[in-house]
Amino acid sequence: MREADAFVLLRRGGLDEVDLYLPYPAGGYSRQETGWSRPPHYRHLNSRFNNLLIPRESLETGKPLYIRISSETSLQAKFVLMNEREAGEFVTRDAWIFGNFYGLAMGML
Repeated sequence: MREADAFVLLRRGGLDEVDLYLPYPAGGYSRQETGWSRPPHYRHLNSRFNNLLIPRESLETGKPLYIRISSETSLQAKFVLMNEREAGEFVTRDAWIFGNFYGLAMGML
């Protein structure tokens, strides 16, 4: 991965299917998949949030990216676009806070 690549993090759990359609420079689109109904190896970062990688080449085409969301629950989705460094820092900080919160809760039992 290069520093110019970007990540889209979906700051909401419970989304069954999320597809990102990326334009090819020569035309057409490729599809990336993530979501809770799909295996964890579909996520590019080890995170409790769904995430998708946007290669630099797709950003340079000047064509739109499309995101399709499918879920059986009511839907409000927050998308955060980050570079590789920011995404890594966010995932690390989130895991630390999440782990400490539930670690303290378990310790109180």
